[in-house]
Amino acid sequence: EREQILKQLIDEQGQTNALVFAAYGSFLMRVGRTREAMPYLRRAQRLDPFDVGISSTLSLAILNLNRTTEAVTEAEHGRSLGGNQRIFNIVEYVAALAEGNKRRAAGLIESFYKLNGELPDPTMLKLAKILMLEDSKVALTELNTISNEPTLSIQNNMALIHIALAQDKPEAAIDFVKAIKGNWDYSALWHPIW
Repeated sequence: EREQILKQLIDEQGQTNALVFAAYGSFLMRVGRTREAMPYLRRAQRLDPFDVGISSTLSLAILNLNRTTEAVTEAEHGRSLGGNQRIFNIVEYVAALAEGNKRRAAGLIESFYKLNGELPDPTMLKLAKILMLEDSKVALTELNTISNEPTLSIQNNMALIHIALAQDKPEAAIDFVKAIKGNWDYSALWHPIW
């Protein structure tokens, strides 16, 4: 029903209303139809190229399609507009991990806290150090130690999953997914660190 309402809005006022295209593109992303969302998000950006929200949604959609270089370019554009720096930092972080650039990913963890003036999450600082380890066996041991900490948040666990994959340890990533306690869904993957 929601999709029908959004389509009707596009028919009625979509030619000039960027928000209608952005809303429909966001809806399609949430229901797992990112490829279908792209033309609507692109149209929204053409109609309003200075909207930070559209840029952040578009950068996440591009990242979801594993087009990391393009996602980072869009994140840089969005960052230049101001607004939600967290999303753009997350896009760049996940892209760095996907590209195997662990040093850059570790630096982005640290820069996140500088951006927001927050005290660093101790678990995330440990994960940044693990990213810098050359010995994957030592890294896996450290990841397992962190995964058993009683105060581990869902976001920290999502970071463990991403870092295990970056260390070429898919079995460990699966174990970390299975170990998540409490209520969560895959929307937490949009927030791999925070």
